[in-house]
Amino acid sequence: MARNDDTEVLILFGASDHVLYPDFDRMAAQVFANHVGPFLLRDCGHFVPWEAPDRLVNGVRSFCRDLVSP
Repeated sequence: MARNDDTEVLILFGASDHVLYPDFDRMAAQVFANHVGPFLLRDCGHFVPWEAPDRLVNGVRSFCRDLVSP
């Protein structure tokens, strides 16, 4: 991946993932300088939307709070 300083990114990482590198969260933080997190999700692996849907939705909702009208 190439470095991206323009895009703000929410980094959620399933700490039980055995597919990606164990340091994926740190790697993503290096690639995306403008990031929130990384947040490690316990008891969650590669499929965050399936394994931790509530935490994913809460994270995205909080991350996008300035885009949602009251």
